[in-house]
Amino acid sequence: MAQVSMTVRMDSELKKAFDSLCNEFGMSSNTAMNVFAKAVVQRGRIPFEIKGDSAARSDEERKTVKKAVENED
Repeated sequence: MAQVSMTVRMDSELKKAFDSLCNEFGMSSNTAMNVFAKAVVQRGRIPFEIKGDSAARSDEERKTVKKAVENED
């Protein structure tokens, strides 16, 4: 199957937090996006919840994620 590239724009702080969390899951952000896309297409909905070890995250990382999400509005 042919591979294509996809560009996703997001806040740099959100990207940093996303990469860090994907690393906790043992995968790259690219792999995480592919897992997400395949599951959505197969099921026709967002079918799962992924959680990291939030206790392992620093207060600074939590603030970064919160700020990035708030700035999306």
